[in-house]
Amino acid sequence: MLFLLFVSILLSISPVQTKLGSYFTNKINKDFGTNLTINKVDFSFLGSVKFRGIEIRDHHKDTLIFVDKLTTSVLNARKILNNEVYLGPIYLEDAYYHMKTYRGEEDDNMAIFIDSFDDGKEKDSLNPFILKSKNVYVDNLDFKLIDANKQDSLVYFVNNAGGNLQDLSIVGPDFSANIRGLYFKDKFNVKVTNLTTNFSYSKTAMHFKNTKLATKNTAIKGDIDFYYKREDLADFVNKVKIDANFKSSKVAIQDIKKFYRELQGTDVLDFKGELKGYLNNFDVNKLLLTSKKGLKVDGDLSFVNAIDTERGFVFEGDLNNLRATYTELKKISPNVLGKNVPSEFNKLGWFTLQGNLKVTPDQMKASVTVNSEIGGAITDLQLTNIDNIDYATYDGTIALEEFNIGEFFNDPLFGILSLKGDVNGSGFKLSNIDTKFDGNVSQFEFKNYIYNNIVANGQYQNNKFDGDLKIDDENFKMQFTGLADLSSTINKFDFKSNIDFLNLKETNLFTRDSTALLKGNITLDVEGNTLDDIIGIAVFKDVFYTNQKKEFSFKEFNVYSSIKDSIKRIDVTSEDIANGYLSGKFTFSEVPKVAQNALGSIYTNYEPYNVAPNQFLDFNFTIYNQIVTVFFPEIVIDDNTKIKGNIESNKDKFKL
Repeated sequence: MLFLLFVSILLSISPVQTKLGSYFTNKINKDFGTNLTINKVDFSFLGSVKFRGIEIRDHHKDTLIFVDKLTTSVLNARKILNNEVYLGPIYLEDAYYHMKTYRGEEDDNMAIFIDSFDDGKEKDSLNPFILKSKNVYVDNLDFKLIDANKQDSLVYFVNNAGGNLQDLSIVGPDFSANIRGLYFKDKFNVKVTNLTTNFSYSKTAMHFKNTKLATKNTAIKGDIDFYYKREDLADFVNKVKIDANFKSSKVAIQDIKKFYRELQGTDVLDFKGELKGYLNNFDVNKLLLTSKKGLKVDGDLSFVNAIDTERGFVFEGDLNNLRATYTELKKISPNVLGKNVPSEFNKLGWFTLQGNLKVTPDQMKASVTVNSEIGGAITDLQLTNIDNIDYATYDGTIALEEFNIGEFFNDPLFGILSLKGDVNGSGFKLSNIDTKFDGNVSQFEFKNYIYNNIVANGQYQNNKFDGDLKIDDENFKMQFTGLADLSSTINKFDFKSNIDFLNLKETNLFTRDSTALLKGNITLDVEGNTLDDIIGIAVFKDVFYTNQKKEFSFKEFNVYSSIKDSIKRIDVTSEDIANGYLSGKFTFSEVPKVAQNALGSIYTNYEPYNVAPNQFLDFNFTIYNQIVTVFFPEIVIDDNTKIKGNIESNKDKFKL
């Protein structure tokens, strides 16, 4: 007992502790070629040992690891001589660990240090170095990952880390520990409240089994494995293989955007799936991702140059189901689809998508089926110039199913559209669309009427069609060749059409008459929107028009309309209808009222119609039949009537 007391007193003396520190330092450095310093070693009477000022220097003699105080107990002192250290609980306080790759070097200082335990050279002992402890308690640990070869050399850091490492084992260069309840704050200001994993490290692999990582709003569960060769660690993102299986987990966008700032919003994503590949080139298989706001992604995804995007980012997706809005999709995938989806797609509302996508820096391949709040689409398209997506070019096939193009293009004249055919063109906005289409249109809504059975082969550009049309609708049967341009404030028509049957009333094209049926051959080369502003030539042959009064027919009817110096002139030539002209400043709908005002002005109690001022009209016609009733149902003129005269609204003049 006196001997043990004497030994205890002796070991508590500072010079003795310092001497012991030097002994252990020299012993370890000699055996393993390391550069380690222990300032003091204190053995207590009860068998515990305290190491103070432990410092491990790297091959550049900079600090790799520093521990201010390490307290433990030696469980088997005899085995220390055989390079086997079995320790009791370890209490590690106020430490820092700097893992650094020096400029011009490929291996980091930790890898080189670990190699010193197993570098192939003969040592005094054939046994590898072994250190084991059931529990290691860490408090106030700082970690830095430094790469002096990069412009921003501080790659990552962790502050104020603490937690418990169970079953810690170091056997030569191999390390393992079951990490429990590790907490820290990192470079991106992410506060990890709990990291639990069964961790192991060797020269060829790192394993994170049964991993749980939690922040205030994030909870990730899974198994993560890294495989590599020693030289691969210098190019971690391209050469270290990852095999990860994420179980039911959730991640907060607010956590992710702290280190990936392009993400937006405050949503929380629930997910599970498998990740295989490399950080810069990986696949995500069996991904099921949902968000609190309704977003859903179900499928297999592939990412190439995900980190080194300047080398050309590539995304491929085999999607079983993608449910999103344009806004929500852009928030979580700004580099994948957010910049490559036309802004007009915001009008789709919530949509679902199935199929295959491939996105490169300047191209997109889309073989997908889309269902949205304004209709459905099936596409097999190759798109280019997608860096300016609203003006992108495309080529392939497309089918639309009850797609509301009026809503999509913000034009109330149009409604649903159903079609299938080949497309080749550019642009996704009404103002810049320029597309060739060859296919069938099963539904086309214009002015609240839906046309069926249309075959189209032509070019559509900004509400302008130039090509061939065949319509076999119950209220409109026609063959059309030419141009119909509704793209500007003044409509333009230059076409030939053979109309077998057109119900102008039912199609809402002409609603004045209760019955309005038309058939015949029409050639138009005109500009204008109404009878009052149209200029050009119209040729009608073998035309039949039926209104509520009677059927009118004629073989040929030519109308020439022009405006010069604000004077409108309409010339009519026909062998069986009429010959003559109208000339002046007038509005067709007000001509009868102007005439009635002139006649009524002879009565003192007459109340005239309100009409536009300064109207006048000169006319001279020979009428061969009652076709005038088509345009002016209130006026009845007998066959073979010659009529001429003039009307002036300001003078209430009517000369006939």
